[in-house]
Amino acid sequence: MNNFHTKICGVRSIGSAFAATEGAASYIGFNFVTSSKRLIQADEAKTIVKAIKDNYLPSNRPTTVGVFANQPLLYVNSVAEYCELDMVQLSGDEPFAFAEKVSYPVIKAIKVDTSESRESELKRLDQLAKLAEKLNVLVILDKYDTHLQGGTGQTHDWHLAAELAKHHLFFLSGGLNLQNVEEAVLSVRQFGIDVASGIETDGKDDASKISEFLSRAQIASTKVDL
Repeated sequence: MNNFHTKICGVRSIGSAFAATEGAASYIGFNFVTSSKRLIQADEAKTIVKAIKDNYLPSNRPTTVGVFANQPLLYVNSVAEYCELDMVQLSGDEPFAFAEKVSYPVIKAIKVDTSESRESELKRLDQLAKLAEKLNVLVILDKYDTHLQGGTGQTHDWHLAAELAKHHLFFLSGGLNLQNVEEAVLSVRQFGIDVASGIETDGKDDASKISEFLSRAQIASTKVDL
């Protein structure tokens, strides 16, 4: 698969950030959602971003992303500026009009509602993906959960995702791990993948799992002919 992208999210340590960088992750995400167990303080994220810049050439650095959900625009822009991030990810219920006001390139989470029929849900996702493309917004496809924001850690309908991938580019997110990443890449054939819970041990980001996940994802991507 050409131009396959990997995103390691929920990074909270320099060791994990370096493992992601050395494993050629395309993006690394820092979670600023206050209700998230992966919450990182701005000072900590800023320190990690600086460490990456001090130790790796620009051509070898991942794109740094701040993850937010239903938080004030001023806060989103201020944190991104303070931490010197490259992008902002909106993982809440923010409308696309909100995304247009963010001062940074945007990734928008679109949630798959598996309680709906596949046909109607595919139509809805297709419309949202078209709108995102019109606004030059990247998409992360995650599972809908009324109780969780900023990543659910749950898989959703990969058959539906595969249908959407025929016409749109997106990151597949939700419940990916070392055991299912190859299946996900081969079955959905998407732009990229996003992982957080799948590279954790006892709730903490694990540098060794990050390295292994990236290796398996990249090997799987070479088997896909688009």
